[in-house]
Amino acid sequence: MKSKGQKNIRLCHLIISLDVGGMENGIINISNRLDQHGILPYILCIRRKGSMADRLKEDIPVFFLGYESGFHWPGIFRIVYFLQRNHINIFHTHNRTSLIWGGIASMLCPHMVWIHTEHGNSKFSGRLESILIRRARALLCVSKNLIKELQQNYRFPSAKVTVILNGVDPDLFSPVAKTHSVHHELGVSKSWKLFTVVGRLEPRKNQQLAIRALYQGIQRITNFGSLSAKGQLPKLGLVLIGDGTDRKNLQELVNKLGIRKHVFFLGYRNDLPNILPQMDCLMLPSAWGEGMANVILEAASCGLPVLASDIPGNDQIVQNEKTGLLIAPNDVDAWANAIVRIANFSKERAAMKDAGRRMVLDHFSLGSMVRNYTEFYYKAHSKFQANKRQ
Repeated sequence: MKSKGQKNIRLCHLIISLDVGGMENGIINISNRLDQHGILPYILCIRRKGSMADRLKEDIPVFFLGYESGFHWPGIFRIVYFLQRNHINIFHTHNRTSLIWGGIASMLCPHMVWIHTEHGNSKFSGRLESILIRRARALLCVSKNLIKELQQNYRFPSAKVTVILNGVDPDLFSPVAKTHSVHHELGVSKSWKLFTVVGRLEPRKNQQLAIRALYQGIQRITNFGSLSAKGQLPKLGLVLIGDGTDRKNLQELVNKLGIRKHVFFLGYRNDLPNILPQMDCLMLPSAWGEGMANVILEAASCGLPVLASDIPGNDQIVQNEKTGLLIAPNDVDAWANAIVRIANFSKERAAMKDAGRRMVLDHFSLGSMVRNYTEFYYKAHSKFQANKRQ
């Protein structure tokens, strides 16, 4: 490993943008720490810089091509020019769009190592993607369950697939809130049990299910008279963090169910380390497409039980009945039962809180993730250089 200050490898991440997302968050966390290991990172965005770009260190270059939709051949040549001008040694693409643009560009750049990462389960994989991805020097994925899917979708040799688990900073995401009271911001008392869903408001994230489950949970708590004094509404809330194309539909559903006082739309937030410790539970009801959700690790690190869809990826990090519950992604009744269970049983909630925090400290630290990526980059670069000399 190189000592601090020796930047002998130039690395370029190609992504769509640095808009809010778990993958983007991971790339930022890694990039901010690579200079300690002699790696100089660049970020190249196909569409725009994105709102998370200002979280990068000031000395990390971020560029964007400005193609807001579709595929554009001139963009390929601009990528090639960027890679050659900046003497990039390792070209790292992420997910499907980046795979197509970067895979084609890599054909014109034999001087560098091209590697690709899949961050989640994809329903879209065609012949072009399969042809391109088999040209990559190596393929990374963020959870073991993705290996089988990648082999099926892309027919990629298993020997070239490496798993590097996501990680979070347990000092940043801790069980202690940093600043203001979220309960005060929402206008509710500390006695409220707050469930949160963090992510883009889009059909795949399935926030509609969380809203319907909350509605049923409120009905059940009201009927059984638990958690609230007689004649009072249940003190149960759902906090939606994020924004997206489905916001209007979700708000209409909330109005239709008559639970506007129980559902809070906070939009995009940059203070998750302060918000999460004040919640009582994280919900991740995604219908599909979670490789290894960073938000689960962040919530667990903050001491939150996690209710998650029982889909590939989530089942790798949610220890059912220990750190949270895995639930069928479309079973509203089961989700409602889980909400009532978490809200009602404080001892069980506390046990899941402790187990989740311990799981992150033992297996999913940010330091371990950065070391694993750094070692991978150096090995890939050394192997490429050795092959060139033969």
